[in-house]
Amino acid sequence: MNEALSLVTLLKSRFGDMAVLAEQHTIDGTPTLWISRESIKKILTYLKHEVEKPYKMLYDLCGIDERKRTQRNGQPVADFTVVYHLTSFERNEDIRLKIALTGEYPSVPSITGIWPSANWYEREVYDMFGISFDGHPNLRRILMPRSWNGYPLRKEHPARATELEPFTLDDQMRQIADDDLRFKPEDFPTFESLRARWAEEEKLLMAFVEGLTDERLNERFGYTSTEGRSHERILWQTMAHLINHGTQHKTETAAMLTNFGHSPGDIDLIWYIIETQ
Repeated sequence: MNEALSLVTLLKSRFGDMAVLAEQHTIDGTPTLWISRESIKKILTYLKHEVEKPYKMLYDLCGIDERKRTQRNGQPVADFTVVYHLTSFERNEDIRLKIALTGEYPSVPSITGIWPSANWYEREVYDMFGISFDGHPNLRRILMPRSWNGYPLRKEHPARATELEPFTLDDQMRQIADDDLRFKPEDFPTFESLRARWAEEEKLLMAFVEGLTDERLNERFGYTSTEGRSHERILWQTMAHLINHGTQHKTETAAMLTNFGHSPGDIDLIWYIIETQ
């Protein structure tokens, strides 16, 4: 039995049947559990901070409209599902947690207090499905304009542009668009607050760098200790501002880093340090 499957048994025994509702077989073999809405934050906190060989990385967070599903195969009844995909570097294992939601416009607790990088993921789920995240610091559309009517990945939303009503830009919609384009300094952090945050991130990253053993550097990245530590100290400027925000589409960021001259090994190191903070 691999470590992830052992963890399934551990979670069931630790949190009970009221928290861990069901286990789902998946074609990709990733251990997948259905978790109660009320228990998701404490289970995610446990997996990130308390379990042996923790799951430091929130690899993905997404939504599913389940209302047309006809074959549930033992899965809990749900109108919508929110999915959390976690990765443990030490285990080299993933685990997937799901929450079954009912109702036309359900809500779940935000996990931005556990993974700050969940901020944009949760906004995207809200934007595409209309699922709210209680406690999110800035829950608003991220892909669609504020004047957009409906949620594009819901089953009732038109799938083709030709199925939509003809577009008209009335005065109200124009005003909304103009407001969204207007720069409001109060909505952005001050330079002083950014400088303070960057200083804290530098301290965090440097503490992480100093904590890496030579064996771990060589095992994970194939660097000698001197090469590894030199690379990390050079790369922190690229990484520091990303630590608290995570990344949304990793292929795009990897392309950007490649254009900056970073090697595949550097990019692997960047992901590891960003996502384990």
